[in-house]
Amino acid sequence: FLLLLTFGIIMLVGIYLVPPLAEIAGDNMVWTGMARSLIWLSEFSIQYWYIILGVFVALCVIIGISLPNWSGRLRAKFDKLPPWNVYKIQMSVGWLMSLSSMVAAGITIPDAMRMLADNSNKYLRDILEDTLHYIANGANLGAALNSTGRDFPNSEIIGDLAIYADMNGFDENLGRVANDYLEESVRKMESVSNVLNSIGILLVSAIIAWVVLGTFQMQDQITSALT
Repeated sequence: FLLLLTFGIIMLVGIYLVPPLAEIAGDNMVWTGMARSLIWLSEFSIQYWYIILGVFVALCVIIGISLPNWSGRLRAKFDKLPPWNVYKIQMSVGWLMSLSSMVAAGITIPDAMRMLADNSNKYLRDILEDTLHYIANGANLGAALNSTGRDFPNSEIIGDLAIYADMNGFDENLGRVANDYLEESVRKMESVSNVLNSIGILLVSAIIAWVVLGTFQMQDQITSALT
């Protein structure tokens, strides 16, 4: 929302606020400081607003499509950045909770993983299928997840699963790990959300300050030119 608000403010300033002031000053006016930057913004917005809007919409669509469909080692790097990291947390929590329930019901790890993979989107399915490949070669769940190189769900959970997989009562330990991860993920998502909101508020505030100061400078320079 804040990103959309920022985009809207920039476009409104460039198309509707600055042009009337620039028209009063005339074409021969030499702008300086922040006033000059607002004039540049206005000219750019008027000429290329459709390109800016198209790029913004295209970027949103690409990100939306990439979340459930993009996978691989490069995606693992993007999973450290928003919004992919938030999506990764959501998917990993759902997977681990489902796996815990299935194992507690007596389903083996390979069968449970296969069932979950068959009913997952491409992003999660590729991770689970890679994990199944290593499980088929003799690795336990934690070691198999580590071998995929995807850092899924995260290094701490992978380490816990690698340890508990070779211990008795794995189904109980898996349930405990899943519940702890759920609580941790809720806290982490709240933290990420707070950080993003803070950044967004600072960005909007900075743009508003820039517009206000630039407008004052335009008015001062117009007054000086007319006197």
